[in-house]
This record gives sequence, C-alpha cells and structure tokens, in this order.
Amino acid sequence: MAEVEFAHRYERALAGTQFLQLITRTFSNLRLTAHQEIADTISAMTGSFLDCRARAALLCDGSGQLAIAASEGFGDPAQLTGEGCRALWHWVMDEKRALSLGPEQVLARWPEAPPAACKGLACVAIDLHDRSIGVLAVADRRSRAPFAEDELVFLSCVSGLASMAVANADAHAEQRQQRKLAE
Repeated sequence: MAEVEFAHRYERALAGTQFLQLITRTFSNLRLTAHQEIADTISAMTGSFLDCRARAALLCDGSGQLAIAASEGFGDPAQLTGEGCRALWHWVMDEKRALSLGPEQVLARWPEAPPAACKGLACVAIDLHDRSIGVLAVADRRSRAPFAEDELVFLSCVSGLASMAVANADAHAEQRQQRKLAE
C-alpha cells in the first residue's frame, strides 16, 4: 500500500513540476507586463491544475489596499475585498506560506464567505522583496478532496512565479519611464 501511495505522490509531484514549467514558458512567451494580466493568467492556470471552479488573485494597489486583479467563481467580486474577508487575507499574507482551510476554518475567519469558499480554500501570499503584495486563492474543487501538502507546495511555487512576473513587469515599467524621460 505504501508503494502505491508513493507512486501516486511521485506522479502528482511530476505533474506539478511539468505544470510549473508550462506556467514559466507561458510567462516567457506572453511577456506579460500588466499586473492584472499576470494575476489573471496565474490564477487561471492554478485553478485549472488544482481543478477548482473558483479562483482569485488580489494585489495591493498604490495605497496598500487589496484590490481584485482576477476573480472567477466566487460570486460577487466585492465580497473578496469587503470588510468581512479583509482580516482573512491579511492573516494569509502574514503567514508567508500556502494554507489549506477547511469549511469550518473559512467560516471562522470569514463568516459571510461565498458558497464557493465555504467548501474549503487554498491560498498563499504573493511576496516581493520581503513584503506581501497580494494573495492567490483557489476554492470549490471538483473532486471535493482537501488540498494535499504537495498541492500547497505547488501553490507556493506559483506564488514565487507570480512575484517574479510582477517584479519583471515593474522593471519594464521603470525602463519605459526612464526612456520617456531620456527622450
């Protein structure tokens, strides 16, 4: 039985690695330079890999408030930035690791959570230069299975790719600004 479980975990890890390579190639080929495009692409691909109907990426705006960069399947997007869930997202950002929250944990931290989130949620902070700049969240799995440890590792890796893509987009924006000033 242990061999079967090991083989399954190996296959899942291999699939995760291959999907991370696909995400990396996608970002390299698309040359995304807008935060919203990056967030939408990364959350869509993550939701697809983890087989989730709901996905969201929230990024801090210029004032430091979380704003929706991408959202699908959570119902009213305003719920994702409302008073009720703000504490949840800030807790996720403070944790600095991927988290899997069961229905009870979601409702304890976000009492008016939309139905998709009430089925369980996996989320991770997006960090850049040792500060959290956003959150990536997926929910409402088709399989209804809880998120496994290897899937949380995958989510952490995706968060790292997202932060690199945002840093790259910021560098491109700065280069464009410097070119304009030089002209």
